[in-house]
Amino acid sequence: FHRFHFLLLFLLFLPLRPYRLPHGSVRDPAPPALVPFTGELGHCGGFLIQVSLLFQRFTQAFSYDASKISHVIGALRDHGLDWAESYLALHPLETVTYEQFVRDFKAVFHHPLRSDEAAQQLLGLRQGG
Repeated sequence: FHRFHFLLLFLLFLPLRPYRLPHGSVRDPAPPALVPFTGELGHCGGFLIQVSLLFQRFTQAFSYDASKISHVIGALRDHGLDWAESYLALHPLETVTYEQFVRDFKAVFHHPLRSDEAAQQLLGLRQGG
């Protein structure tokens, strides 16, 4: 009983220090995969929003333009991937900035709806169509 009592008192009066793991022993979780982009019109804006949020959340994983571009290309499918193949043939990965890549990507895939088209789509949603 005395040993238990002594141990309990010892534990109660230990200075509380946060336990720290050795530097580099725990890594941030891997960035999640992006929802694939096929090149379908009207989906570019949403895709780029996802990309932007991902890069803001995982800044260390995407600190270089090449890593950002590579991650975006990894999420491309169908027409989007065909475009990337042609694009990289003309613009090697190490020669293009992420900003330039996004500008060129938007020039091909980002076609915002005109106001009349947007109104028609909203009307269709309200009518359940």
